[in-house]
Amino acid sequence: MPVTWVLALLLWATWAKNPTHKKRLLGTTLTLLLCFTNPFLVNELLLWWEVPPTRLAEVGYHEVGVVLTGVTQTNKIPKDRTYFNKGGDRLTHTVMLYRLGKIKKILISGATDFDRLGRVNTHESDMRRAFLDCGVPDSAVFLESQSKNTYENAFFTAQMLKAKNKTIVNWSGKEVLLITSGFHLPRAMACFEKQEVTFEPFSVDFYSNERVFEFKSFMPSEEAFWKLSVFCRELVGFVIYKCMGYS
Repeated sequence: MPVTWVLALLLWATWAKNPTHKKRLLGTTLTLLLCFTNPFLVNELLLWWEVPPTRLAEVGYHEVGVVLTGVTQTNKIPKDRTYFNKGGDRLTHTVMLYRLGKIKKILISGATDFDRLGRVNTHESDMRRAFLDCGVPDSAVFLESQSKNTYENAFFTAQMLKAKNKTIVNWSGKEVLLITSGFHLPRAMACFEKQEVTFEPFSVDFYSNERVFEFKSFMPSEEAFWKLSVFCRELVGFVIYKCMGYS
């Protein structure tokens, strides 16, 4: 979205016939571009938005860890492995939590495998395959494969956890550990609260860095522009979910 704003202002300046108006538009565009590409400013925004990481010693022990999907490439071949985009921490940190005994079972929430027509393949999951490849036993990995967005993650996970057929996950009703990216966790938490699932949040996959005051932190960066775009999309999603009553 930031790139759309910059392009819109540039087009407006191009069409403006009043020289003073044109100059102001170009000045505004340049100012915004400098702000949008400033690593320090963008990092401060992300530090404010993202749920910070929790020290492992402070993480409680849980029956179930719910990890949200959306971090794999589903159209890469050969299909004999799992290909990750940014966000692979969702898997690696979940495996770590399982190894540490912080979670006894892993519930993967989200459809992760599609055919060429975009239909969900409910019999396969690249995330599930990756957990098994990491040595997590089959008996400890469960799959909720219907959801395609965060609202559905919460809705279908709640249905699965609260199902009368307790043999699916055998959840006792105690809080689960909710695992997803730090920038995505505010929306996920709001959705799971709406579904009345008690949880402890565990954030992974951060776009923010620790605050540092050095020269390069203030130099224009295309990476900062990209991170700002990620933040803006997530913020819009958060607001839309609130308006629609999803969270």
